Amino acid sequence: MLACVDAKIERMEKELANANELLEVSRQHERQLTCQDDAEIVSSAAASVSRLIKSGMTLTQVFVTDCLVNFLLIGQLLA
Repeated sequence: MLACVDAKIERMEKELANANELLEVSRQHERQLTCQDDAEIVSSAAASVSRLIKSGMTLTQVFVTDCLVNFLLIGQLLA
């Protein structure tokens, strides 16, 4: 149990060190990340949803559109 906790702490310390290193690199390049840049770094899907929400779509509209597109794609695969 204690070894498991120690391993988690070690992983979290490494993650924090990596995050601090990324922040320092960002500062050195004198570049502030925008929310859009952050989303694109995380995933292209997150960036797409971010753009849709900024355009005025609600989360419900995004979800419904996603379901519709998936339904159409499945229909094309089965045809």
